[in-house]
Amino acid sequence: MLLIRKRELKGRTEALMVLIDLSDKAAIPLGAAVTGAVSILASTGVLDDP
Repeated sequence: MLLIRKRELKGRTEALMVLIDLSDKAAIPLGAAVTGAVSILASTGVLDDP
């Protein structure tokens, strides 16, 4: 019974690690896109210049 629980927890941990890796890889392009979008919106007058 303990072995089954240990395998289940290991599977969940591995799935979370994959999700964390994907989030880290997606954060870099998202960060670049957000700063570009903010500068475009500020230049068009939609947002106040920070």
